Amino acid sequence: MATRRRADTRARLLEAAAEVFVERGFGATSVEQVCEAAGFTRGAFYSNFSSLDELLLALVAQRHAAVVAGLGAALEQIEPAPVEDLTAFVGEIVRAHLADRRWQVLQTELALHALRHPAVAEQVAEHRADLRRRVGELIAHAAGRAGRSLTVGPEELARAVLALVEGTRFQTYLDPAATRTDRLLLTAVLEQYTRAAGPDGPAVRR
Repeated sequence: MATRRRADTRARLLEAAAEVFVERGFGATSVEQVCEAAGFTRGAFYSNFSSLDELLLALVAQRHAAVVAGLGAALEQIEPAPVEDLTAFVGEIVRAHLADRRWQVLQTELALHALRHPAVAEQVAEHRADLRRRVGELIAHAAGRAGRSLTVGPEELARAVLALVEGTRFQTYLDPAATRTDRLLLTAVLEQYTRAAGPDGPAVRR
């Protein structure tokens, strides 16, 4: 019971913090403001997080886990098909990772904070590397199910796809017309870095 209560407290703190960070900005947010929004004391906060930095990174880890879980479910829908269907799968990264405007704001806040604090930047880099690895594995599996193989390493392709997705999604919030370029650019990247698998099946370069 205590473990579940602690997990619920942590979840409420994360949710409240996300709302406050978006509304006020990470740099202008205090522990007290997060506690007030969540309905907890400072003691409850510090029993779960050592700092706002740790909480922000926990939000990142939570979001990345949700992205990977969603892509794993989408992977089951992939059938042997041309690159367009693989593009549809990779397009799920757009939906799962960046469709939420709140997450776009949080990601921007995280980037700004990391640029100002090298120690945070190192931790963010670790989270990003883990995301690239996991997304790269999923893209490689999706390519195999679609009858294609990668011509670059999975993590290299994941880096390119995530950079593309993040860039175009950010532009979309400023200019909705940019939405039209998402699928076109994803298709171009996948055509460049995948190919039809040989008779022995797909072989992924590592």
